[in-house]
Amino acid sequence: MGYQPLVLVAEDDEVNRELIKDILTSYDYRVIEAVTGKDAVEKARQEVPDLILMDIEMPVMNGLEAIRLIMDRPETNRVPIIVLTGLNETEDRIKAFDCGAMDFVAKPFNAHELVSHVRSYLRFSLLNKKYVLSTLDPDTQTPNRASFREKMPELDKPLLFMIKLDNMDAISHFYGEGTGREIEKNFIDFLSQLELLQHGVDDFLLYHLGKGLFGVVIENGKAKLDKEKAKQIGQHLLEHFETHQTYVKEVQYDLEATVAICFDEEKNLEKSELALNEAVRSSTGVMMVDEVIQDVYHTIGENIIWLKNIKDAVHEHRFLPFFQPILNGSSGKIEKYETLLRMVDEEGHFVAPGQFLFVAKNSKYYPDITKTVTLQAIDVFKDRSEEFSINLSALDIENHSTRDFLMDTLRRSPEIAGRIIFEIVEQEGIKHFEILKEFVKNAKQLGASIAIDDFGSGYSNFRMLLDMDVDYIKVDGSLIRNIHTDAISRSVVETIKTFAEKTSMKIIAEFVENQQIQDTLMEMGIHYFQGYHIGKPGLL
Repeated sequence: MGYQPLVLVAEDDEVNRELIKDILTSYDYRVIEAVTGKDAVEKARQEVPDLILMDIEMPVMNGLEAIRLIMDRPETNRVPIIVLTGLNETEDRIKAFDCGAMDFVAKPFNAHELVSHVRSYLRFSLLNKKYVLSTLDPDTQTPNRASFREKMPELDKPLLFMIKLDNMDAISHFYGEGTGREIEKNFIDFLSQLELLQHGVDDFLLYHLGKGLFGVVIENGKAKLDKEKAKQIGQHLLEHFETHQTYVKEVQYDLEATVAICFDEEKNLEKSELALNEAVRSSTGVMMVDEVIQDVYHTIGENIIWLKNIKDAVHEHRFLPFFQPILNGSSGKIEKYETLLRMVDEEGHFVAPGQFLFVAKNSKYYPDITKTVTLQAIDVFKDRSEEFSINLSALDIENHSTRDFLMDTLRRSPEIAGRIIFEIVEQEGIKHFEILKEFVKNAKQLGASIAIDDFGSGYSNFRMLLDMDVDYIKVDGSLIRNIHTDAISRSVVETIKTFAEKTSMKIIAEFVENQQIQDTLMEMGIHYFQGYHIGKPGLL
């Protein structure tokens, strides 16, 4: 059986009420009854029917007053109301229309006419209900993005406070989607009770714009807030939230929020989201959209240009490897090279990865770049004797296509696999550590070695080095650059060296920029050096 519409019949005459009920139930409509206007208002609030048939002359509260109260409530103001009346005066009908009634059925009524009216308005009501559901967040029952976009043109200078609950994706992943939804409901309650009267604001609209994303809208044509006052409201919101306790099933959650404030009516949703991302990145609690949006748009424009350049460079084979030498200080020989990525622009100039790599990693072209540079490096070293390293990011290792390519490459080139070192960039956190361990195990079984790059700058630790069976530790330049003058840097590197000696790992010092640094490292017993003092990256 499909959905059975619910009709509220508000009629004090028992005979009429029972007759209407019998007619409607014979068409499989559900019916609830009210005998006074007050009773009708209460049942409409509790049940939210699909249609209301309302008598005018009723005790305690007449039908006109009941209609007015039903229309004043947001949960019932979209329910169509048909008036049942014997009144034929035009003035009485106008009053009913003014209160919110949509149509009339005159008493005594014809059963077929009544059912025709009911069927017509139920069709309208159910379509309207679908629309309402599409404009509400299904969990918090708060107006959503669709409702926001529809409402903004109606407001006089809407001022948007967009609030982001930080790490909602992580919370939902770690504690479950149900917990995430309850936290959002809790935050909606917090926002709805926010007191802004001290800032001259007595009314605002509240929206749930996405996971962990909310909007507070003030009609600034009435409030007339300036930037300073708006910023005070944003600070007020954060300060109150810091003292707010978020509980779900008696467990308290520690949450932080970020606010972006947008005075601009044009594209306020888009601009505020972009500004929020910048605020989260820079750990700015309250950010004025107009202060950052031009820079953000400029960055987006630059990213689009770089993305096109990357696409063209991939298709035109303009990515190639540079190689930086690594010196064995004991033998005085260059025994290894690190493979470094370069792009050749349309004018033939070499472009360092710092200008394009971030965009590349956020595009579909990144796996192609890794594969291309790996094959070129192998081609360069197939007739040489040195070892050479290839940098791999978390994206490379977690991409199954890239992993399969690297393993297949090692299998196809066993004569060179033993001279390949995969450098795993330490700064880029691996989300799936088991995938990393499996990759390292398989690569080493095929003859490759493993290095951790930039050790000491990010997420790794000594336990991780043991778990991964690492062959080389490349110490980050921040520890090497001043090692000849900084006792703390020297102490840290000595600790790493002691660990490496006990686990048969070799240390490569990066950023060896002068002879003093190299001499200091030699005194400490470190023998592999890389940096501009040893040699700059270039073609071989």
